[in-house]
Amino acid sequence: MPYVGYGGPMQLLAVGHKRTGACPTFERPVLQRDGVLLRVPLVGGALTRDRALAVADVAATVGSDTIELTNRGNLQLRGVREGQVGVALDRLRSVGLGAPGAALVSISPFAGPREHDLRGALLAALDALLANGPTLAPKFAVHIDDAGGWTAGRRAEAVLVAAGDDWAVRVPGIGGGTVPASEAVALVTTLAEACRAVGDQARVADVLAAGIALPSVLSRLGRPQADPVGAVAAPGPLGEVVGPDGHRIVVAAPVLGRLDGAALAAVAHRADGPIRVTPWRSLVLPHRPGLTAELGALGLVVRPDHPAAGVISCVGAAGCWQTEADALAEAHRQIATRRVAARQIDRRSSPAVVHVTGCDKRCATRGPVDVTFVGRPDGRGFDEVRS
Repeated sequence: MPYVGYGGPMQLLAVGHKRTGACPTFERPVLQRDGVLLRVPLVGGALTRDRALAVADVAATVGSDTIELTNRGNLQLRGVREGQVGVALDRLRSVGLGAPGAALVSISPFAGPREHDLRGALLAALDALLANGPTLAPKFAVHIDDAGGWTAGRRAEAVLVAAGDDWAVRVPGIGGGTVPASEAVALVTTLAEACRAVGDQARVADVLAAGIALPSVLSRLGRPQADPVGAVAAPGPLGEVVGPDGHRIVVAAPVLGRLDGAALAAVAHRADGPIRVTPWRSLVLPHRPGLTAELGALGLVVRPDHPAAGVISCVGAAGCWQTEADALAEAHRQIATRRVAARQIDRRSSPAVVHVTGCDKRCATRGPVDVTFVGRPDGRGFDEVRS
């Protein structure tokens, strides 16, 4: 299934039933049960109006009109028709989307200028590295947190957060420490080189498993640290909040992290600035009077006590070969159950976080949840697993 266009020939990756480990990228879309799955990386999670409108247009015209927010702060388009993949890529590239390495350095949607400056320096260093050798694993990513630590639990090969004039660095499995900005860039570059030396699919865990001696810049980090599972809880902030930088913002989440082209276009036309995608599958917009109500009227979740807040689901059998379970239908059933419960009790706190997954891969989230409903292999129902 070759596509010849911008950048030369491209081959779709056909994912067969029960095939695991094949993740879509912009350059390598994945053929799934519902058509081609195309992931659109966003630089710093940011989406300008023209880019949002381009994504909306592609979804509506050559896809199934389904746009999903990912837990890495990116977008993906479902159901792109095989013969239209080239059209989709060219349209998105025309507005600057799909830049190589765009997803290499993720950043909190609540980050300030200092964090964005570091992101630029890191991305430039990694781009230079990739220009002179093999690629990195599709899931290799470095994350920069905001000053308030709102995304401290983001899983990445390295997580950086401002610590005075320096940067605190955490590399799961290796350790943590505080380094100057110049050393932070060198440390991340060395980490990438170590992964690439093992293979083009290797990440930090593979480097450690291979028993390779760590370069001195990495060995100076403190005792090994595990991923802080539990630090980022869904659904994250919702509605009108004050970010770590002191600016007011509005956070709105599409139900189950999915919206169509018309909804994304409507959001874009209401935004007074770039939209940012969060790890909680929500959208951050600059605050203005009346915006929260407008987004709620579009069907987005803007209250933490909304029945859909904290319900997470993969696409299930509607689009994925990995399962025969209808995860989306079960997720909507859970939302309906919560809606009934909300009318019967005085619920003053946020509802529990519920994860519905079609299979035991649990792709939709790696964060903490209160209960998971795992689809049975034969598609006949779900097993409830309490955390």
